[in-house]
Amino acid sequence: MAQLKVRMQEGRIIVCEPVLDWLEDDGTGFRPIPELKEDWLAVHKEFCEPLDGLGGRYHVLPSSMSLQERVSFVLDNMRE
Repeated sequence: MAQLKVRMQEGRIIVCEPVLDWLEDDGTGFRPIPELKEDWLAVHKEFCEPLDGLGGRYHVLPSSMSLQERVSFVLDNMRE
């Protein structure tokens, strides 16, 4: 776990805020798929909490960003 923490602190972590229209059930049955935006935001928050606990820096791309803007952000940040 210590190695993972170090790698995450040194790496770039990008988290995409959920966009309800883009989300689909992949059929794995891993977890129930929320139907309401508020439920997806709760899952998003739950996902980010451990990242906060690790103390690493991460970027959250807001749901208002288009897919192209998200891709551009990731590609631009890979070059830094």
